[in-house]
Amino acid sequence: MEILKLNEIKCKRFRILEMWHLFNRELKTIKDFQFARFLNKNKILLKDEIEFLQEMQKYLEKYEEFNKKRIKICEKYSEKNEDGTSKIENNEYVLKNKNRLKCESELALLQEEYSDAIKEQEERTKEFEKMLNEEIEIKLMTINTDYIAEKESIGNEISAEYYEILESLFFE
Repeated sequence: MEILKLNEIKCKRFRILEMWHLFNRELKTIKDFQFARFLNKNKILLKDEIEFLQEMQKYLEKYEEFNKKRIKICEKYSEKNEDGTSKIENNEYVLKNKNRLKCESELALLQEEYSDAIKEQEERTKEFEKMLNEEIEIKLMTINTDYIAEKESIGNEISAEYYEILESLFFE
């Protein structure tokens, strides 16, 4: 019985990211040699696409500069914890009312100064999100469903969520 086979498959880029995270997380725990080999080979085959997506996901240099300055302003006006770090609640800096206007004023000036970089980053983010939904063709290893059915331990190791991610990589 042929266990692994290289096939050209069609899938959306977001699914490739899901596969990558799954392979990295599960590879350490899989006990079945052939299934671990299947995951590892696909991890290698996905590497170029993942590097491309990671590059597209990076902030532009000017936006990164803006973001660092934005954080400094927020930290300057935020309430402090006992250890001197900025107090953050619900993913936002906690500002005293007297500091809120000063902070918002400085942030508005900063946003005006970096408006082109902010706009460019927003466009890039939209393009990235659009790209994640594009269907592409990619060569990946597929695994025989008979082998998986035969190896009960694989079924026990992989949840229904993982099957959904991997189902395009099964062949009969």
